[in-house]
Amino acid sequence: MVKTRAISLILCAASLAGCGLLTRSERASPQQLVIARGRLGRTVSLLRTTEMLVAVYSDQETAGLYWVEIPVSDTLPGEAPSPEMIDRIALIPPLPQSFGAHSAFARGNGVSVLYQARGAEEKPVLKLASWQPGAQAWTLDVIEPAGDPVAILPGDKDHLDLFWGAASLLWQSYPGNAKPSVLQSPFTPAERASVFDRHDEPVTGTTLEGSSSDTRGLTVYDSASSALLAVRWNGSAYDAASIVGAGPIHSSLLLPDGRLAVLSWESTTRRLQLLKQKPGEAFASRSLVTLSQDTNTVALLEPPGQESVSSRDASRLFFLYDETRVLGGGKEAHELSLLSPGWGGRYQRTVLASDDQPIADFSALEVGDTLYVLVHQDVVKLLKVKLPR
Repeated sequence: MVKTRAISLILCAASLAGCGLLTRSERASPQQLVIARGRLGRTVSLLRTTEMLVAVYSDQETAGLYWVEIPVSDTLPGEAPSPEMIDRIALIPPLPQSFGAHSAFARGNGVSVLYQARGAEEKPVLKLASWQPGAQAWTLDVIEPAGDPVAILPGDKDHLDLFWGAASLLWQSYPGNAKPSVLQSPFTPAERASVFDRHDEPVTGTTLEGSSSDTRGLTVYDSASSALLAVRWNGSAYDAASIVGAGPIHSSLLLPDGRLAVLSWESTTRRLQLLKQKPGEAFASRSLVTLSQDTNTVALLEPPGQESVSSRDASRLFFLYDETRVLGGGKEAHELSLLSPGWGGRYQRTVLASDDQPIADFSALEVGDTLYVLVHQDVVKLLKVKLPR
């Protein structure tokens, strides 16, 4: 049985990054690799398999969903490998507004993508595309009922747990014959979901290893209830709880002490805030991180370079977000900014990318002390930069 509860908020004394002040701003010069150009769908995903980085994006010109494998090495290649089409997701124009929306997942060297396509009769179809090493092509399966992709989580016994919105928030173990279970009804997803899990070998971003623990889950904003839902595995099923005060543009992370941390941007106040749910209590703290304008995507990142989950310092979180800065004379700069903790509880702002074109979306993951970010800013490009320890 699904349990839904409201998590109240305690407003803490707010300062930049919730605990310190900004020391300085600087511009980084990350390695860059252009993955795709042209009229592209908004959503991008970056994954890591055992051997490769995987970029997933959509192209409006061909109405296709694509993937590109990039080797993990000290330097990015001078030219991106050729993309391969996963599936043609629309057959007849015009393209739907949600064109290219998807959720992607990697385990081992396998990749899975949950996405919505349009059939010959222009009816929406929810599909799961799966690829395994040595396969000649992607395996495509139809998931019913049709709806909007939300997330993929690692299930038990090498299964996948699929989440999607079809008037209700549904989940189903795949492969399997059981009917989808209802987590929330009614339900209308807004913006991207964020997945979380915790292991002896931590994995961040959208790539998760399989886990037998009960720490896996996701957060997704529900427009029907105007609340962020936290969905957690309880050992036999998933429970959904609403987090009051968090917005649709968010990123979540499970801290070493069991608290769920949520980085959320509020459009009305332009505040980027950090919420932390205390373990075993129906309360969360809230602190101001910084102010930002026209933010579309955020990512909450763990401190790099630590060997085990228990040794991670939850107070040294990194904050990645896009923002618009007014330059004067009617000009604007659209920037990808990273807030990183420094000495004495102070934070440093580093600009990773800046252009006159808005940032539509980005997807980030950490590999050791290296941060990879797949950015959709006119083109889709991959950035690589070292995280400060």
